[in-house]
Amino acid sequence: MYEGQKSASFRTDEREPPPLRSEIAKAIAMKASTIYKICNEAKTGNGKAAGPDDIPAELFKKGGDTTLDELHALCKDIWETAEWPEEWTRPLPKKGNLCECGNYRTIALVSHTSKILFQVILNRIQAKAEAELSD
Repeated sequence: MYEGQKSASFRTDEREPPPLRSEIAKAIAMKASTIYKICNEAKTGNGKAAGPDDIPAELFKKGGDTTLDELHALCKDIWETAEWPEEWTRPLPKKGNLCECGNYRTIALVSHTSKILFQVILNRIQAKAEAELSD
């Protein structure tokens, strides 16, 4: 430990509470304009760009309370079960034998829905980091 550094004790058995509805709403607000802009630049044939989960970004921007409530329930369920849906992330294969890990790109398609939950996680990490750094 460095001189003047506070010792921190971390308990690995403590879990963060599931996301609040307000956290999901804030994440949607933060991500919606970015997602919407990207989708407008990469439209599919029907004029709507959807992620690997086939949910268009417009749904988050214009979905209202119903969409927020459903997304909140989904994020709480994922948080509590600690099981990330496989269809939310799709690795991009290269040519060749797809049974070999080296034949996949280091990037993946990530659903718009997962980006909202990622934003909630990022917001929590930033808040904790700011609190620790301010001490």
